[in-house]
Order: sequence, then structure tokens, then C-alpha cells
Amino acid sequence: MDKGQYRITLNHERGLVCVVARGEFDFRLGEELITDAREQASEHEYNIFCDVRESRAKVNLVDWYYLPRRLFVYTDWKTRTAYTAILVTSGRQEKAYRFFETVANNIGLQIKIFLREEEALEWLEA
Repeated sequence: MDKGQYRITLNHERGLVCVVARGEFDFRLGEELITDAREQASEHEYNIFCDVRESRAKVNLVDWYYLPRRLFVYTDWKTRTAYTAILVTSGRQEKAYRFFETVANNIGLQIKIFLREEEALEWLEA
């Protein structure tokens, strides 16, 4: 599935929904990406590997906070159970995603931020 700013593929060997995001993302596009990935993960009973190193989220702190609380795929038990590893670059991008990780973990979602791909894949396969 190629949506222009992100691409979703299935890695059947590893049991992963793989997402690669590029360019700028606003809140609406982020919701779409998350929904598409979580629906695929639910359908195949896979975890999610999301590489956002080549993207930039233009999302304010309030939206980061409310995203996991109001997006349907995070409230439905079928789509909320997938473990999600998000691969980011260090610096500003990492800080925003770490905040999201904390918020998501506080409501029981299994989301973890990584700077190295090997560590992310290892965590998903454990």
C-alpha cells in the first residue's frame, strides 16, 4: 500500500507490518498512517515496525497527548494489541516521539522508540 508520503508492506517471514514515512506529516496524515498500519496488523496478527527517520511530524504537543486517547484503532481491542517499534533520528524528532511513547505506554499501549533498527527488530521479535 503506497499512499505517497508513506508505504506499508507486510513482512510475512518476521510477522511484521512495515511502515516507511517520508516528508512532512500533519496530525490528519499521522492518524491515517496509524489507522492503516494497525488495521493491517490486526488483520494478520502482526506487530508494527515504523521507520520515520525521513519524515517530519508537524504535530503540536497537545495532539501528541490526545492521539492515543481518541484514535479509534487505539481504543478497539483488536487493533490496539500490536507491539509497535518506531525508528527515529536523534534530536528534536526523538524528543517528540519519546513524549508520545510515554503517553501511549501510560494507557497500556506497547509502543517503543528506537534509534537503531537492529534493536527495534530484536524487541519486536522477543
